[in-house]
Amino acid sequence: MTVSIEHQAPIELCLRHPDLLPKLLGLCGQPMPAETVAEPYPARFNQISVEEWEADGSMVLKQGQDPVGAVVLEIQRQPDPDKRFSWPLYTAALHAKHRGLLKTYLLVIATNRSTARWAQQPIATCQPQAPFRPLVVGPDDVGRLDSEDAASADLPLAMLSAVLHVNDEGGEVDAVRALRAADAVAGPDAAVWLYGLLRGIVDDARLLLLEEMIKMLNPWANFKPRTPSERENYNAGVADGEAKGEARGEAKALLRILASRSLSVTEEQRGQIMRCDDTNQLERWIERALSARSVAEVLAD
Repeated sequence: MTVSIEHQAPIELCLRHPDLLPKLLGLCGQPMPAETVAEPYPARFNQISVEEWEADGSMVLKQGQDPVGAVVLEIQRQPDPDKRFSWPLYTAALHAKHRGLLKTYLLVIATNRSTARWAQQPIATCQPQAPFRPLVVGPDDVGRLDSEDAASADLPLAMLSAVLHVNDEGGEVDAVRALRAADAVAGPDAAVWLYGLLRGIVDDARLLLLEEMIKMLNPWANFKPRTPSERENYNAGVADGEAKGEARGEAKALLRILASRSLSVTEEQRGQIMRCDDTNQLERWIERALSARSVAEVLAD
């Protein structure tokens, strides 16, 4: 299934900035210690007898090397009645993967206000009188950027704010503040990367305003007109990248799990894991890694 840039941008921000997800949980009334960071974790939840379910993302919260929580991350651009069934399933499956030892959260990033209101509604579950309540972050939960200094003080959150608000009135001003902060704090590569996300999200009129404002700050900036097929090309690239990168992402997640359990990995074993392009095999290894006593036991077939 093709994934849109509006959908992918918040996921990429959370993956690039390990401290962003704990901050978003804090906005939902789930405060985390300052040292908490999030690492990627496989988001595929298999139902062997029927079908496979896959969330948008999954991450493990850590303090130092110690896992302290697990998060299902969903990006929602519009209401989808099917999510009322799949969200509780994702969360229960992730909780079960960790044998109930980690606090487990569902965090929904809603890209617009109406979807945020819909996502916040309690979900009736199979347990009567015990509704499931998603944790939801929407545009109104992430403040607008009133200065470049404010953006620089918390760059990951500022980037998310720019993504969520770029199509609001004056959103192009917020975007420029975030871009300048990204350049000052993380360098030009980070600013170019953020601009690429915003370019795929912002409407045509605000894109022109955004580019004009950037030219005022940097007269050497040169922008190509956006073609009608640009978003479709980007989406196709994301889909191809997901197909190629899914196995690599699961391999990295497996290595992180082994490290968190202090299981020593030889170079030969690391190579075997990173060369594996069979996601089903990697999933089996990950399941074993949660309780195995050695890496050899994980990789035994």
